[in-house]
Amino acid sequence: MNIDTSHDPDLKNQTNLRPFIVYAFDGNKKTEVTDLAYLPKDKPLVAVIGLVLDDMPNIAPNVGKLKFENMQQSAQKTVDYLESLGIQNIVALTHIGHAKDQALASQVNGIDVIVGGHSHTLLGDHTNLGLNNNGQYAQWITNPNQTEKTCVVQAGEYAQAMGRLQVQFDGKGQIIRCEGQNTLLSNDQFYHQAQRSADTQLSTHDHDKIVAFIDQQDNMMIVKEDAHLRHHINDTYKPAVDKAYGTVITQVPTEIKHERRPGDKGTDKHGSDVAPLLAEAQYYWANTPEVQKITGHKIDFALIGAGGIRKNIEAGEYREGNVSLELLPFSNFMSVLPVQGSVIRDLLQETVNATLAEGAHAGKFPYSGHLRYQFTETKAHQQGQIDHIEVMSGTEQAPIWTPLNNNQTYYVAINNYNATGNDGWTALYKAQQSHSGRIDLAYLNGKLTGFKVKNITEKDGQYKVNYQGKAPNCKAAVL
Repeated sequence: MNIDTSHDPDLKNQTNLRPFIVYAFDGNKKTEVTDLAYLPKDKPLVAVIGLVLDDMPNIAPNVGKLKFENMQQSAQKTVDYLESLGIQNIVALTHIGHAKDQALASQVNGIDVIVGGHSHTLLGDHTNLGLNNNGQYAQWITNPNQTEKTCVVQAGEYAQAMGRLQVQFDGKGQIIRCEGQNTLLSNDQFYHQAQRSADTQLSTHDHDKIVAFIDQQDNMMIVKEDAHLRHHINDTYKPAVDKAYGTVITQVPTEIKHERRPGDKGTDKHGSDVAPLLAEAQYYWANTPEVQKITGHKIDFALIGAGGIRKNIEAGEYREGNVSLELLPFSNFMSVLPVQGSVIRDLLQETVNATLAEGAHAGKFPYSGHLRYQFTETKAHQQGQIDHIEVMSGTEQAPIWTPLNNNQTYYVAINNYNATGNDGWTALYKAQQSHSGRIDLAYLNGKLTGFKVKNITEKDGQYKVNYQGKAPNCKAAVL
């Protein structure tokens, strides 16, 4: 709905990208209405509209020539048009995050239901399963006209749950009932160790106890695997996947958890346990002789955004593919960026503040290696402030923590996505508008090579990295 594809050579002629679809219902059976000039008069009509983030070029830099229009304005314009045709029942399918879904419902008249994504919010009370209570599943938000309401739902991530929603409209198309819940899905195989090997399967007695427990819960169920689909996956995809994952590189004794923000899903004040490990790995690698020979500098600390890390480090056999295909699936390369301490302070302040709202997209939340900071939330779920930032200049055995100097230049190990300022790390973009000094690192024909960045420019919300010489060609097989 808010994407303009008319100037993009790859998508401008696609016929399956539409701002909305209208369905006519006969009971539970729906039929798409293809000619809006001849709408059925004797059947209920429902329009499904789509909406994505209007700052998408900042989150996903490779958007070609797509244009992303204002979410609120596009939604209201589309709803007004549909209502002018006599279509009163409108559902928005969004990928903007739960907090923005709620904001949209309070800013736009006429959307009956918003089915959201992006923030991975598992709405509902799942404390009976050891999870958090993330608020009511079907949340009612009053529209700006103060007479209509919108029902907002979201079902977590990676098909972990099935959201089921019952919606009822009155004769004028006003929503009068909206209720349901998220149901967590499980198979019927249970283990007493995370390795999930045959010898760690539970006894029949313990298995039956778990099945009985699940049967008593109204927000969890066991779903039998589709045998035909399993056979198709094993024959068609699994051999190539197994090859891509490679051989075992280590054994992980205990699962290491990754949650994006401190406090999410029961984490402590430090948040993710995975992100600091990865940041320390960046610090370590960027300080090896091979890398320092290219960059000419010792790294002071490392930074990483929570959104680039896609899952926990699971216990059991661990393969290279667990890292490259699951943990860090994005094709980013490492950068060494010289930047003043004041920029780091602004970066931490801005990115943490941006993730405070309940249901906010927290991918921009910053983690670090060889750097620590304390943030105090002064207004719950709205704003706070950085109290102090310290850089570790000692050793693991004898750590020395020194306050960050606003006027000192630090060398930071960071992936090129965040180093460019994407996903709200805007302070780093601003610091490189006129001059960068950054070096991007990639292996070219097996040899580590540095690509010097001149500066970064911006057009229509999309950042462009300009190099002093040849730019890295990410599509080349030798890179």
